[in-house]
Amino acid sequence: MYTNAEITLYNGRYNPDTKKQEYRRTQIRGIYWYTEQKTNIGDKGLVSADLYKIRIPADAVVQGGRKYIDAMKYRILTADEVYGYWTINNGDLFVRGVIYDDIEKLSDLTLKYANVGRVNSFSDNRQGLNPHIRVGGAS
Repeated sequence: MYTNAEITLYNGRYNPDTKKQEYRRTQIRGIYWYTEQKTNIGDKGLVSADLYKIRIPADAVVQGGRKYIDAMKYRILTADEVYGYWTINNGDLFVRGVIYDDIEKLSDLTLKYANVGRVNSFSDNRQGLNPHIRVGGAS
């Protein structure tokens, strides 16, 4: 698979102790990134948004050698166990490039970086000739 970028993914996870949504960062190198800008004219004028199509090959280099795990399994891991894994789920956040920021909300990224999005769809396509995880998102 042709790769052209790096990504930092933020997995959202509810912390029952703090009763807040927390985000855990994972950097992934060797991914495919495509941006398509969509525009629409509505009652309030021109509206535009970036749509992102991301493919994460099975052989991508993941921070700390973390392993991909299904979102349902990730959700039940303890706070100590999550450090060995990463996942994709609707609502997770991502930014193009390798960044080191810890965040609490989406605006922590959008105020600082250009290519930021929220996961809207994903599929595990790790079978076949071109194994990868497909991620669709929008700004």
